Amino acid sequence: MRLAIQFVLMVLLGLGALMISSCQRSTEDARRERQETLMRYATQAAQEMVYVRDDRTGLCFAFWWQRYDRSGSPALAAVPCDQVADRLVNR
Repeated sequence: MRLAIQFVLMVLLGLGALMISSCQRSTEDARRERQETLMRYATQAAQEMVYVRDDRTGLCFAFWWQRYDRSGSPALAAVPCDQVADRLVNR
C-alpha cells in the first residue's frame, strides 16, 4: 500500500512539473509575441516619421501621428539636423 501511495505522489509531482513548465513556455511565447508586435509598430512609425526644421529656432524635429487606434496621438522629438538633413520636408 505504501509503495502505491508513493507511486501516485510521484506521478502527481511529475504532472505538476509538466504543467508548470508548459505555463512558463506559454508566458515566454506571449512575451515574445508582444515584443515582436512592438518592434513592428516601431519600424512602421520610423517609416512614417516626418522631419521638419523650425525656421524660428533652427531646431529639427521628428513628428509622427499615431494612427493605430481611433484616438491617435501626436509625437514630437528634437533630432540632430545633420542626421536628418536629407529627409527634411521644409529645406
